[in-house]
Amino acid sequence: MNAKRLFLTSMILMLAQSAHAQERDRGYPPRFPNAEVKVYKKVGDVALRMFLFKPKNHSPTESRPALVFFFGGGFTGGSPAQFHQHCRYFASRGMLAVTADYRVKNRHATVPADSIQDGKDAMRWIRANSKKLGIDPKRIVAAGGSAGGLIAACVGVIDDLDSGESENPISYAPNAMVLFNPAIMGTKPVERTNPDGSPSFAKEIMPYFHIRKGLPPSIMFYGEQDKFTVGAREFQEVARGMGNRCELQTWKGVGHGFFNLGRNDNKEFVATLQAADKFLVSLGYLQGEPSVDSFAKTMTAEVAKSDAKSKAQKRQEARRKAKERDIARLLKDFDKNKDGELEESEIPDALQKRLLRLDANEDGKLSKAELLKLRARLGQRTGEIITGAARGERYDDTLEVGDAAPDFTLSDLAGKRDVTLSSFQGKRPVVLIFGSYT
Repeated sequence: MNAKRLFLTSMILMLAQSAHAQERDRGYPPRFPNAEVKVYKKVGDVALRMFLFKPKNHSPTESRPALVFFFGGGFTGGSPAQFHQHCRYFASRGMLAVTADYRVKNRHATVPADSIQDGKDAMRWIRANSKKLGIDPKRIVAAGGSAGGLIAACVGVIDDLDSGESENPISYAPNAMVLFNPAIMGTKPVERTNPDGSPSFAKEIMPYFHIRKGLPPSIMFYGEQDKFTVGAREFQEVARGMGNRCELQTWKGVGHGFFNLGRNDNKEFVATLQAADKFLVSLGYLQGEPSVDSFAKTMTAEVAKSDAKSKAQKRQEARRKAKERDIARLLKDFDKNKDGELEESEIPDALQKRLLRLDANEDGKLSKAELLKLRARLGQRTGEIITGAARGERYDDTLEVGDAAPDFTLSDLAGKRDVTLSSFQGKRPVVLIFGSYT
């Protein structure tokens, strides 16, 4: 280490680079730019919405098949955004695709039975409004993943979910079911209790105990490492034994949630989407071959573009916050009257001449905006270096690229030592000016 008492002035000119990964489409409440939003139910001050994705040039005078998705999340959380891309795909294939919200424990202090009632009401709303929406009321599919898959299964299998309510002539039962690793399809419930001590998953809301003849045709997708696969096999065996169409497809080496976008390079996302498409073709709800591959390519390009935009925004926001923190440090150390500005009397004598050069309006003080300009011209440690300099701290000439000192120009540096140009990762040119501070 060089023992000479040197101060380092670093002026960094760099290209902005994104450094943060985009949060996927999992936020709540969800926002879909191309979806139509409908409120299907109100519970107190809670409005439950569904998001409709329509085929291109869709008209209410048409009679298209519909597909309603319910998200997963263990009945405690989750978002309709989970099935955003599924909805887009099936809309591109000619169906009216819907992803529905419902009440969950973390947001609404509800129990699983409440969520299932919401699913029932969502299905009934779709059928009740089918004419307005251009939907064939005899071709409505219930779909979902995990907890949402169980909701879809319950509305498709359990025929007395209206128990205790006034009779409603409009059926909530779907005409088919597409289930992505639905939870608790067998005889063994998840050991969970409601606030009143009752079991969260009683037989009343377990599809296995309601299997009968004449169930809607169904297909289920599971990873072989998923603990719920055992129950799915139990359900399939009994359902088939009663003459129902109940298909089960499994994937090796994967577990619960394997079908979600972003897992395993989207291999199972694509595979399950293709399988669901073929199942719906077999029912006459869709025609032709699946177009999942072309859709996936388009989606990948869109996601990459969105990622780049999001990364740039997050990087910009991170820099803004860093500037704010740095200026806050300066104000904490020097702003004696706490007015958010540095007046001439508050700036240490050793720094007055240099810092007041930034006083653009020549009012004898530095505003927050003027301090931010100083921060922008220096590196990432402006507050630390300037504060240290005011206290008379010394720095050696071994500081790393990116360290910063007060905004001296070449003419300020008595006995300049060296000027070095270097490049950081080929894209971030850096100028380092070494000199003594007097």
